[in-house]
Amino acid sequence: QSLDFGNVLHNSMEFIFHHMEEQKKTWQQLEKEEIYELSQMAVDHALEGSQGDKFRQSKRTEYYIKRMKRVIQCAAYGMVFQMQQGKFVQTRAELNFSVDNTREAARLLVENNKKILLNGKIDRIDIYEEKGKRQVKIIDYKSGRTDLQLDKMYYGLQLQLLTYMSAALEIEKHVHENQKVVPAAMLYYQIKEPELEWREETEENRINRSVAAMSCTGLVTEDPEVVELLDKNLAGNGEYQESMTSAVLPIQTTKGGTPGKRSSVVTEKEFQLLMEHARKKEKEFGRPYI
Repeated sequence: QSLDFGNVLHNSMEFIFHHMEEQKKTWQQLEKEEIYELSQMAVDHALEGSQGDKFRQSKRTEYYIKRMKRVIQCAAYGMVFQMQQGKFVQTRAELNFSVDNTREAARLLVENNKKILLNGKIDRIDIYEEKGKRQVKIIDYKSGRTDLQLDKMYYGLQLQLLTYMSAALEIEKHVHENQKVVPAAMLYYQIKEPELEWREETEENRINRSVAAMSCTGLVTEDPEVVELLDKNLAGNGEYQESMTSAVLPIQTTKGGTPGKRSSVVTEKEFQLLMEHARKKEKEFGRPYI
């Protein structure tokens, strides 16, 4: 029997979030010593009841467990760093969405009143709320690098995050009926221990280099006021900084202070159009099966 690396990672991150909820803490408030302890506890909790003592005694398994604890510790350090750059706060983890808790996002109406029902799980939802407006950021954890590409979204090859964002927006609108709810970013966060060039250095310096190598991929609303809420170093006072690469977001700015060609940004309107297009593609793909 082998370890399900992906499930352990997801369950560990969920454990850390629920621990923070109990302690009434945010990612921004976690100390390094606390991150280390939580990482150990989280992996042990994720493995509870799933493997027998005999299995745990395997030297190979012992190595993988130690490795997973390092990976979760590194991912948590990166999470703290990223959240400290902005003002968003995590509000949900491992959120299942279905026809039970959404009105439209999980239900695709096809011809002759036939329906396609969707189920999914959103790894994380972060929110920034101000003046009756809720900005929504969703995070999907990956054990390997995943880049979001507009052409793949157009042809229906990358619909997951768009579907998740539609569901997250609908759930937030249902709970907060009197507030405006808009998309801010949908991102992939790679949970792995970065491969770094060896150098003689302190543990703190190695951690800092690891964190710098863990920026997210995905898609972000291009409004600099929104970007500032996600990365205070990249934008401010309604403008982008010049010639900068975000350590948090998939955005690089030009000398003129605009997102460069390698940046993954869209307008809020384009975000909505992409989500509508995703629903059309899902209907198209599902039609032959009903």
